Amino acid sequence: MQVSEIMSKEILSVKPSDTITEFISIMEKEHVHEAPVIDGKKLTGMVKFDTLVARGIADPNKQKISSIMDFPPPTLKPSQSVEEAAEILFKTGLR
Repeated sequence: MQVSEIMSKEILSVKPSDTITEFISIMEKEHVHEAPVIDGKKLTGMVKFDTLVARGIADPNKQKISSIMDFPPPTLKPSQSVEEAAEILFKTGLR
């Protein structure tokens, strides 16, 4: 089975210029713990709940996603196998 057979077509994402508060709101509303960071149409990083906890953010209303995102983000091609995708997820700790 290929990734294209199970992947979501709609992407839940944040922008580098979004505040951490905006990401927290998305996490609560959508029940997610990480999100891709997209600048225009380019994938520039990943933001994760674990990073928020580890860094102890002082003011999430002022701090931008760009200051805590991880890069380069892991990527998959739709043609890759689900097994390859699972291996990448296990290695990166993403969900």
